[in-house]
Amino acid sequence: MKRFPLITAALLVLVSCQERTPEPVPQQLVVEGWIESGGHPAVTVTRSLSVVVGKEVTAGDIAHNIIRRAKVTVNDGTRDYPLEGHIDTDVFPPYRYTTDALTGEVGKTYTLRVEYQDYVVTGETTIPEPVPIDRAYVREVVDGFATLVCAFTDPATPGNYYKVFTKTKGKDGDYIPIAFGLVADEDLDQSASEIFIFSNMRMMQSYINPNIEEGDVVSIKLRTMTRESYDFWAAHDVRVNGTAFSLRPQDTQQLTTLQGGLGYWIGYGVSEPVTVTAAAGP
Repeated sequence: MKRFPLITAALLVLVSCQERTPEPVPQQLVVEGWIESGGHPAVTVTRSLSVVVGKEVTAGDIAHNIIRRAKVTVNDGTRDYPLEGHIDTDVFPPYRYTTDALTGEVGKTYTLRVEYQDYVVTGETTIPEPVPIDRAYVREVVDGFATLVCAFTDPATPGNYYKVFTKTKGKDGDYIPIAFGLVADEDLDQSASEIFIFSNMRMMQSYINPNIEEGDVVSIKLRTMTRESYDFWAAHDVRVNGTAFSLRPQDTQQLTTLQGGLGYWIGYGVSEPVTVTAAAGP
C-alpha cells in the first residue's frame, strides 16, 4: 500500500468505500501546522478534494490544491505573528507559511488562525517539556536493511507522549514520521524506553516494508506532545494504516484538532537530534 508521509492525503481524500460515486462533501481547508521548542512555526494550507473510489490520488492532485494566499497568524498570548508563505521544495506540499520572528518556548500556549476567502480555521496548542534521547544505535542489519533504536528515559511523572521523526541524509529534505513511532508512557518500561525504527513514511512508499538501507546516515528526533495531540495522531494512524483512502465524511472530524477545518496544530517539545549511521557492527 502506498501513502503520503503525513495526514495530507488522508484528509484530502473524502470518499466512501461502500459506493462507486463520491458522496457530496463540502470543500474544506486542510491545515498541517506545528511549532517546536526552539523552532519556528510551520504551516501548510490546502483544499480538500473528493475522488471516485479506485482512482489513484497523486502528488500532483494535492499540489494543485495548495493555497498560497491565506492569511496565517500565530498568537503567543501576547501578540499576533503573521506568517509569510514561500515555496519550500524540502517538504510536501512544497509551500509553507512560517516566520523567524517567533520561536517556540516550553510551557507556552500558541493559537493558530488561518483565513482564506470565507474560511476561518483556528487551533490552540501547548509545547510540553522535551525528553532527550539517551542514545541511538543499530539493532541489526538484515538483507541490506537496518533496524535502529531510539532509547530514552521516560520521566516518572505520568502523561508523556512521544512520536519519532527521522531525516536521512541525501534522501529527505525535512524530518518525516517513522512507521509505528507513536508511543504513550503507559506503554513504556521507564528503565528501558526504546522505539524501533525500521521504516520512514516517505511519500508513495510502503510504510510496512523496511526502507532504512545499510549505509544511510539517519538523524533521529524525539518529539513530545500533549494528550490531545497524541489522541489525534493515534486516530490518524489507526484509520490510515488500516483503511487508507476509505474515509467517509463523518469520519473526518476524528482526524482534526482544529475548529473550522481539517488537520492539526501541534506543539512539540524537542531535544537535540541524534545521528546514526546504519552500518552492521564488527
